[in-house]
Amino acid sequence: MTTDTDDTTTDESLENDGVTLRQRARAERAFQQIRESDNPFAEAAVALRDQGATVQEIYRQYDAIEADLGDAAMAEQTELIPEWKITVKVPDDTPSGYRYERKTRAHQDPRKAEAKVAETSGWEVVSEKTEQVGYIKVA
Repeated sequence: MTTDTDDTTTDESLENDGVTLRQRARAERAFQQIRESDNPFAEAAVALRDQGATVQEIYRQYDAIEADLGDAAMAEQTELIPEWKITVKVPDDTPSGYRYERKTRAHQDPRKAEAKVAETSGWEVVSEKTEQVGYIKVA
């Protein structure tokens, strides 16, 4: 024979959305840490709780903005830097004695980007053919 003295749900113990009184008490004990927090965002959660929102409702609202906050934080930490296509003269066996190749380099200053390409490739840069092709994001 079993008794109904455990934490099963009865009509009397139902609160919001099928939450038992025991579950609600556990949530309230855990939520007390938020009430005692000096985090300014905790104030919003406490205000919602005081207005009668369940912990699940508060969490759903947090979850709805969490991704947007993450995107905003990433945007705040990143910078757009111009990306340049830089043409270099590469020696080869053609009648002219060289061919053109294009290298991509990101830098705020196109002259510094050209200097870096010349340094790393060892080939002559054709500055008049340098053009900006877009931007890259850097954190």
